[in-house]
Amino acid sequence: AVARQLAAAGMRVVLGARRGERLERVADEIRRAGGVDEPVVTDMRNEAEVERLIGTAIECHGQLDALVNNAAVSRRAYIMDLTEDDWERIMRVNAKGVFFCLQRVAREMIPRRRGVIVNIASIAGKGYAGTIKRHNFKRGPVSHGSHNVRGPGSIGAAAYPARVMKGVRMSGHMGSDRVT
Repeated sequence: AVARQLAAAGMRVVLGARRGERLERVADEIRRAGGVDEPVVTDMRNEAEVERLIGTAIECHGQLDALVNNAAVSRRAYIMDLTEDDWERIMRVNAKGVFFCLQRVAREMIPRRRGVIVNIASIAGKGYAGTIKRHNFKRGPVSHGSHNVRGPGSIGAAAYPARVMKGVRMSGHMGSDRVT
């Protein structure tokens, strides 16, 4: 939904996701609506694939002005039923994947001293009752680790629960573009 809204607002969008068929469906929707989109099949657990995703964005559009970090996985299970493999998979995507994207994008934004980074998080990261099962493995570190982070110049990072993304102002190079 965020990519569709950003494209509808006139932003050039590069999508990265693990499932190619689903990725292509969203890309087609954006193109049919008149938006510019470049889909790149990307496994966020793999630093080289994240590098390729960001490189594609820069190659296609000259620079990168914003990152919306929204990849996450979970396994619905009681904590006692999670295996070490489950935990490893969750942490590779939900923590390391976020880190790989942030680090790579920061390399582009810091020299220009501008850009916007939005980390989509769940209210589960704040520990609200009834939300523990699904998203805490990413959302806690992302929510707490990104709050009020500022980079040099006009680089800002923030974590937003997905349901409050509506109305968030994207600042920096993009001026008053708005996610609605």
